[in-house]
Amino acid sequence: MEFRNLHDTSEFRDIFEGAGFDYIPYLNFLLRTEDKTEVSRLMSRSRKRQIKSSLAAGAEIAEAGSEEEVMAFYQLLRQLYAEKVKKPLAGPDLFLRFWRLAAGKFFIVKYQGEVVGGNVCPVFGNRTVYEWYRCGRDQLRKGLHPSVLATWAPIEFAAGNGYRHFDFMGAGRPDEAYGVREFKARFGGEEVCYGRYSLVLDKALYSIGKLGIKIYQMTR
Repeated sequence: MEFRNLHDTSEFRDIFEGAGFDYIPYLNFLLRTEDKTEVSRLMSRSRKRQIKSSLAAGAEIAEAGSEEEVMAFYQLLRQLYAEKVKKPLAGPDLFLRFWRLAAGKFFIVKYQGEVVGGNVCPVFGNRTVYEWYRCGRDQLRKGLHPSVLATWAPIEFAAGNGYRHFDFMGAGRPDEAYGVREFKARFGGEEVCYGRYSLVLDKALYSIGKLGIKIYQMTR
């Protein structure tokens, strides 16, 4: 059982630990999006250049308009999970239902009519946009950065529609190298460590599950 904190819960830490939970430090980035000028100021110059060059190359940001576009995004995401993430990925029905129910924003990046990236983003009221699943084909041509546009799309949306924050939804453990952390950091968000609370109910079953994941990763 695990609670992944979206805000500071340090005042409840003693309660969780008293109930048997372990606190696990875990980083995240939060970007304030109430001021467009401030969003631009905080972003690194390299990110701004990548956004500009990608749009100049002909890339487009849009919202998924059909099941075919959702599935095109899913195929890219599945390839990313198979080749790099090496962890099980939810089936396509999750993404199709998210899109059909309009449970948030489903951004896609297109280049020459083809889906080359995207970002699935739940939203909370008019307060926060969350980055849930993101991917992009970044080796298509020089100057084209679909993954950067995929993250920029919800940031731009949040800044233009009165949302307070964009939540990057995780940046790894502070004591472990995590390449995605550097990618996210360049968008200018504030690094926070709200952590997680974890409780193993069945240690034997948990160990078997961890072994299963290792075998899964080794065979991919």
